[in-house]
Amino acid sequence: MLSVIISHDIACERREELKTHWRVVCRIAGESVENLLKKEPSAVEPKQSNLLLDNTEKREARIDEMRQKLAKSGHRITPQRLCILEALTQTSAHPSAEEIFADVHRVCPTTSLATIYKTLQTLKDMDEIIELEFSDGSNRYDGLRPKSHPHMICTRCGKIEDVEIEGLSNLEERAASKSGFRVDHYRIDFYGICGDCK
Repeated sequence: MLSVIISHDIACERREELKTHWRVVCRIAGESVENLLKKEPSAVEPKQSNLLLDNTEKREARIDEMRQKLAKSGHRITPQRLCILEALTQTSAHPSAEEIFADVHRVCPTTSLATIYKTLQTLKDMDEIIELEFSDGSNRYDGLRPKSHPHMICTRCGKIEDVEIEGLSNLEERAASKSGFRVDHYRIDFYGICGDCK
């Protein structure tokens, strides 16, 4: 039986790290935080992390979807991998491998940058993430929407946001029809200055 006790005398920052670790432990056990807390009355109820954006249920479902695909393809579900999945889905900002490493390293300090890159490559090969490649090598990753979609990219701060454009699937079909190609994926980026940098 899993038991995680969060001491009340731990500093707030450390307490937040343990809450994230608690979510990872729950994913390994295949149970929700609420179910494990019912079994472990000595554990302090974890609070919602400020890192998670809206649509927490959607993000949790996305993590579970990636976790199940990894398991089905024979990959071990390690705490490090679960932390990577969490980092990929906790933000819509399209993090770099280095940003993912910084987030994961806080919770799982034994994780190496090589582990981050290997896991990202595995997820990319499984079509579970999109890698946005840039000529300067500052590649970014999208774990929330693994299918091709357009992005807005700020030329000043580097912010990347998803953008919805109606009729894009029609454009994909027309391109395939005119060229005779089977379209596997596409990339459409719009460059400009974001609202924060104006």
